[in-house]
Amino acid sequence: MLEILAGLSAEKMPRKPEPWVSPKGPMVLHGDLFGDGRHLAVEGSGLAVGDKKGWKVLSEWKDVFPAWVPEGKTPEEAGYQHIYPPSVPFVLKDVTGDKVPEILISFENDGWSLGYHILKKKGEGAELLEMRSERGEPRLEAGLMVVCTSDWGRKCWGSVDTFYRWTKGVPVELGSFGEYCADPDHPTLFVMRRLPDGSEQALGIESEGDKLVVKTGKFKAWEIEDAKDFATVRDAADKEGPGLYKATALLFERVTGIPGELCFEASREGGAPEADLRKRHREAKAAMKLEIEGSPEAKALLGEKKPESAKPQGKKKR
Repeated sequence: MLEILAGLSAEKMPRKPEPWVSPKGPMVLHGDLFGDGRHLAVEGSGLAVGDKKGWKVLSEWKDVFPAWVPEGKTPEEAGYQHIYPPSVPFVLKDVTGDKVPEILISFENDGWSLGYHILKKKGEGAELLEMRSERGEPRLEAGLMVVCTSDWGRKCWGSVDTFYRWTKGVPVELGSFGEYCADPDHPTLFVMRRLPDGSEQALGIESEGDKLVVKTGKFKAWEIEDAKDFATVRDAADKEGPGLYKATALLFERVTGIPGELCFEASREGGAPEADLRKRHREAKAAMKLEIEGSPEAKALLGEKKPESAKPQGKKKR
């Protein structure tokens, strides 16, 4: 990494973080990256600190290849197809809720989407988290870190968002929301939760006439493995049947304790303003009167419950 930083002043720190392209080719972001007054520089292979003595490498990692488009080039000219990387592959953004920005590094995800690695401050250096966002930037919602942990396909596609709460510096996985679409008219939605023993229970939800059909099992390769009938769901307030996405958002909230309106990003709703999007989902939730048919376990899990009983279970993860 020190070869890459040759030519960049270690002592002179810019007023705010700024990019610099090394004569060796890689782009570097340098400045007060963590808000602690140090002159730091990050590149795809590591993090260094600079002072009047020069640069000193603090942390290094492997297999991170930043995706970016040099000035004056198009994505195609830079070697990318179907995706549009930014001109700077680094984003400073607090996604864990500790008020210290993480460093997000964009990467090409098998040509399908633009994902982001997550670097978190650890001691004097930084740690590259095992989890990464397979599509788009991770985000902080209602105190939870939301990461797209699976993303696949174009004509036939699937995506999973996983929700984490950071506790004592460790991410605790609370649950996941997924969607799979082989047929645009018949998508399948998934709700996953962590059980107290650390195992995962997955629910697959599809629309069938005037009801939703819920199956349970293990989530694998965009389906519920060893699926078993679990419940049917109707909406007493709508004779035509519950809307798949609206009702699943409410079921997700009941199962995981995570606000259901966090299931859907503004980009998936035609770019609606975030505040309007959240309001719309809250109004839909208030209007629904879901009726659950199934075993006592299904009714207890999917039925309406008091807020204090919907406490998220989780599994620590790095």
